[in-house]
Amino acid sequence: EGGDWYMIVGFGIESANVQKGAVLLYKSVDLRTWKYVKPLFSGNPEADDSGIFWEMPVFWKLNGKYILLVNKVPQPGKPAVAMYWVGAFANDTFVPDDPRPQKLEAVNRLLSPSVCMDQQGRTVAIAIIPDETSAEAQLKQGWTHVYSIPRTWELKNNRIAQQPHPQLETIRGQETTLGPKVLLPSDTLLISAGKKQVEIEVVAKPGKASSMTLT
Repeated sequence: EGGDWYMIVGFGIESANVQKGAVLLYKSVDLRTWKYVKPLFSGNPEADDSGIFWEMPVFWKLNGKYILLVNKVPQPGKPAVAMYWVGAFANDTFVPDDPRPQKLEAVNRLLSPSVCMDQQGRTVAIAIIPDETSAEAQLKQGWTHVYSIPRTWELKNNRIAQQPHPQLETIRGQETTLGPKVLLPSDTLLISAGKKQVEIEVVAKPGKASSMTLT
């Protein structure tokens, strides 16, 4: 940025007896000699629930805006969560448009995304989906967690909009089509029996129903 190289490190600080997550900023002109500048940004856990320590930060420029994404470490009763702010970067300082962070995902706690740019200039991310098994079960099975599918990022209304990467279409298998089905409130329609990974496109006409569920 501006002829300089920057590096960020996830950290935790204590201010006025309050522990908070922070991102430390380092600067270099040659990628060899680094100088600590200052905290790029720090949280306000009493107001934004951003935790006491941040890991695996990402600082990414997209559509002229800057995304600062961090992973707050788990605390008792509070799981690790990836959260981000969108804002500006000037005078070696990140200034968010909104001090309240947004979660990267609300359901499967997508963590620690690795972000890059593909040959078409699209921002691409792939991240960890943590499993919910115990440490003992992880040790027994010899592995833990899985990677997400790669997805593209866009900024829409100052939020990260994610889509499966278009290249995934090249690994699609045989298409199966189910004709129209009429379901009563007590009915269940099994779509993907025996399949471990499936891409589903559903057109639903709810009629008088107030809701439907896909699991």
